[in-house]
Amino acid sequence: MPDFPSNPKPEYPIEEVPAVPEVLVSKHRDGSEQRRLKGAGEGPTFKLPFGQSCPITKTQRDAILNHFAGQHGTLTAFNWTHPERTAETILVRYVDAPSFRLVGYNAYQGQVNLKQVPA
Repeated sequence: MPDFPSNPKPEYPIEEVPAVPEVLVSKHRDGSEQRRLKGAGEGPTFKLPFGQSCPITKTQRDAILNHFAGQHGTLTAFNWTHPERTAETILVRYVDAPSFRLVGYNAYQGQVNLKQVPA
């Protein structure tokens, strides 16, 4: 299984949205509710900014875009190592296509959104 490119490194802040359990809510005529856990819900998501303080190069941007294409977009999962949890490899997939903008000659800024998937 391929790994997410290690160069460039994402910048801070890395936005992490925790998993939200899926809950079934049944409302009764008297106004009360009954709640049941349907499942663990979707895994946490990670929003990774690139090139905010120091823009990344076209080569670095292309490495991310080529990795996205190699995963057939949002189809397949891959390994990603969180910058602070280097001993932990997380199985993720792309939420959507990476977005980049040209901010100068050979200088790009962008964002990649990843979602943790069950192993």
